[in-house]
Amino acid sequence: MAQLSKRGAEFIGRFEGWRDQPYNDPTNNATIGYGHLIHLGPVTARDEHEWGTITIDHGLALLQTDAAIAEHAVDQWITRQLAQNERDALVSFTFNCGGSALSGSVGRAVNGSEDPTSDLEQWDHSGHQVLEGLLERRKGEARLFMTGDYGDGQPPFRPPTPDPAAVPSPVPAWAWLWVEWKLGRAQFKGHAGDVSLRHLTGAPDTIPQWGWAFLKRFQ
Repeated sequence: MAQLSKRGAEFIGRFEGWRDQPYNDPTNNATIGYGHLIHLGPVTARDEHEWGTITIDHGLALLQTDAAIAEHAVDQWITRQLAQNERDALVSFTFNCGGSALSGSVGRAVNGSEDPTSDLEQWDHSGHQVLEGLLERRKGEARLFMTGDYGDGQPPFRPPTPDPAAVPSPVPAWAWLWVEWKLGRAQFKGHAGDVSLRHLTGAPDTIPQWGWAFLKRFQ
């Protein structure tokens, strides 16, 4: 299962804010880093001694751990395969708004392979008031989802182009039979390439490039 990337954690962190030492959050609970909860209740002398000053990398690691609930929500509500930038954008959204936020129009748009920008931007309210900070976050998440732009000055993420010659795992059942047919082995012994028997393999009319690479393993 894919997880929130470090670049995705950095994206979330820019919205969450950063403190390298224990502090009390607005609800007076001991917190550190990018909003990582140390425990309920205010900071103690023991917290200050045990946590001291943490690094950015430590804070990002804590954030990636804290995002596990948001990742579970993405896995629960999203049914199609996601590119890393799409997953990171949705984890950011659910980390901020809660997992059930994917149960409505945002999740439907994503599962339908549609642009979720307008649906994301509806989540810019606190009470009945639009908050500019929330709107900017939603716009950033939509931009990340659609374009791979993490807003960090680096080139946008681009999913790697699949190698057409890369043999899939697991190998489809038809490929094994097709190889046996091409080489005249097993049930096709003595009938290599007999066109009248090809249909028994279940192979597609056009063999993908990886199929020929797979065949070479047995020649």
